[in-house]
Amino acid sequence: MRYFKGQFIAIAAMAALCAAGAASAESMKELKHSEELPAFDKIDANKDGYLSVEELKKHKEVMEHFSAADADKDKKLNQDEFASIHLEKVE
Repeated sequence: MRYFKGQFIAIAAMAALCAAGAASAESMKELKHSEELPAFDKIDANKDGYLSVEELKKHKEVMEHFSAADADKDKKLNQDEFASIHLEKVE
């Protein structure tokens, strides 16, 4: 019985460490998003929650990836689409 209790504790500790590592990785991804998204608000001149081609004309680095990032092909970028450009550069 004592042997199984020790194994259980070891397995539980390993599971907790794995969960903490996964949570940490997710936090890092969210951190990368939050570091890049304030620029979105600055570029979004009309504050409609999207970046149009007109709003992005001064941002050549974003325009280079515009077509690939515009997942729904609506000719504007939402925050997730915009963040995907920056995450590619960060990772």
